[in-house]
Amino acid sequence: MCINASFCYVEAEFVFSVLGKGLTLVASVIEGEFNSNKDRAVVAQNAIKEAMKQEKTKGFADVIVAKDVAEGLSYM
Repeated sequence: MCINASFCYVEAEFVFSVLGKGLTLVASVIEGEFNSNKDRAVVAQNAIKEAMKQEKTKGFADVIVAKDVAEGLSYM
């Protein structure tokens, strides 16, 4: 979920809803080295949080920087 694609550096998004609890976890994986992508991760996480706020969605947002998407998914 991205409000403004030019500011959202999300390469893969996954939304999981916990049925009956009303909580949502939105997570994204950015491929690459952490040191060179940590600023992108912060921007992406803030964009996700803002989108969740506008949609009035309760839950958590997380952005993981990993070597590749498969590795990032294994951290979730």
